[in-house]
Amino acid sequence: MRIRTAALACLLAALPATATAADDGALPVFDLHFAVVSGNPGPTAAATLEQLRREVDILNTYFVALDRSPIVRFRFKSASLHADIKDSRCDFVRHGDLSQPFGSRRAE
Repeated sequence: MRIRTAALACLLAALPATATAADDGALPVFDLHFAVVSGNPGPTAAATLEQLRREVDILNTYFVALDRSPIVRFRFKSASLHADIKDSRCDFVRHGDLSQPFGSRRAE
């Protein structure tokens, strides 16, 4: 089961935008850290390290300029699978399976 790019909002957490020079010096490289915040059995089973690495390949294939030339490169850095973070006190993880949208603003 392939994780859809739209579902990455729930599965992907990019590290702060600190790009490093690519090996050839031409393109910036962004290291990606995945966080699987849903305990739902479907997404959790689909989010294997192998699949997360394929998602990086998909980003590198489709995150391009209009002429299809690459503008940045993404590199797999690490992943926090749901089993490892489910007991976290992080609000984002705690809201991973809620039906309402997650917002970082607190209600006043």
